[in-house]
Amino acid sequence: MDQGTAYSLGQVGSAYLADADVDYTPPSGKVVVSILSLDDATEFNTLTPVNTDDAAYFGTITPVAANGTNSDAVPASETFPAGTTLFGRWSKVQIDAGAVILYLGY
Repeated sequence: MDQGTAYSLGQVGSAYLADADVDYTPPSGKVVVSILSLDDATEFNTLTPVNTDDAAYFGTITPVAANGTNSDAVPASETFPAGTTLFGRWSKVQIDAGAVILYLGY
């Protein structure tokens, strides 16, 4: 496998986030590609998806047409128990409660 084009989760970095109401923004040129919940009470205030014409990802903002028909935004009251892994592309993450590991990609 060509490691120049194949990136495992965390190969380009990761971050731990346990401070509520604090915006996490990935380093320049990177996005959050996976989020692992470490706490049974993990909730998000902000999940800002990186949407393009070809792909749309879920988040806490109003879905776009590329998310498909009847797609919903993640409500602030949604709880993600420990061990839950979310996959997507996000440019900003803020938790309301709990703790997460954020895995970075391009």
